[in-house]
Amino acid sequence: MPRKKVQPPELAVEAPARKPRARRPSVPKAPAVEAPVAESPAEKAPKRRAAPTSKGPRGLIIAEKPSVAREIAKALGGFRFTGGFGESPHFLLAWAIGHLLEFEPPEAVRPELARRWRCENLPVIPEAFRLVPRSERGSGE
Repeated sequence: MPRKKVQPPELAVEAPARKPRARRPSVPKAPAVEAPVAESPAEKAPKRRAAPTSKGPRGLIIAEKPSVAREIAKALGGFRFTGGFGESPHFLLAWAIGHLLEFEPPEAVRPELARRWRCENLPVIPEAFRLVPRSERGSGE
């Protein structure tokens, strides 16, 4: 039988008293759901989603790339994809390939940098970082 370690009374250390844990706020219970009323055979048929309508204003969502657009569509639900965009009753979802915006160039923040860059003009830290439409660049940049 293994021996128990016993500390002499003068070396015994009392454990600090534990603080009571704060209780989590109670979550309200969901309301009771009533039993469904008997449906006619026509009502039992699988319901089709209504086709998106163009009545009324809809929001436009532009994603960075197609995979991001698919994730957005999955999260929001109800999208039908035709051609290069998706539509739902509430949104149009399109995508680009690559970034559409970039930070404003340093020359716009400090005009003296347009002529020549010098160490005494650095660092260039604007008061506000503004985004501008991305400039057209060749494939090498």
